[in-house]
Amino acid sequence: MASSDLNIRIDSLEKEIESLAADVTDENLRKKLLSVIQKARSQVESPVETIWRMIMSPHAPTALMVLIRMGVVKDLVAAGGPKTAKELVESCGGNEIVIGKCALD
Repeated sequence: MASSDLNIRIDSLEKEIESLAADVTDENLRKKLLSVIQKARSQVESPVETIWRMIMSPHAPTALMVLIRMGVVKDLVAAGGPKTAKELVESCGGNEIVIGKCALD
């Protein structure tokens, strides 16, 4: 299959996941969707990526604590939806790269 065809399918999948995530209100269905996404991740993630994710996992609590102390978590809750790292810097201060990295860990 051509790369352009795969790219179209991946874009379509992304939109479908976004739509499902927005529509899911039942907790059991949300958990089922999350399970499907996690299974898909395990099917496409390389062994090196899996190891890297596992190595970086201990840093997640620290990153979350930084975001809590900066007020980012309260800001996101008050916003009622996602914000970019740039928007969070504008409302909470800090460094866009650090906020973005904390959110990814």
